[in-house]
Amino acid sequence: MDRRSVRVRLSARGRKLVETLLSEHLAREARILSVLSPEEIVLLTALSSKLVRQVEALGQATAGEAG
Repeated sequence: MDRRSVRVRLSARGRKLVETLLSEHLAREARILSVLSPEEIVLLTALSSKLVRQVEALGQATAGEAG
């Protein structure tokens, strides 16, 4: 670890809040995705992965231009 990074820890209260919010988020996500068929979820996952790879590639290209 160098000076560009800092380790932080959540307090017990912070961990409890994250657990609560995460479970609420996952329940909301499940309700949203419930309209999709299993096949549509597979397609959504594949398309999302493709978009993430493109964003990462563009980010690396931009970082390379800055350096």
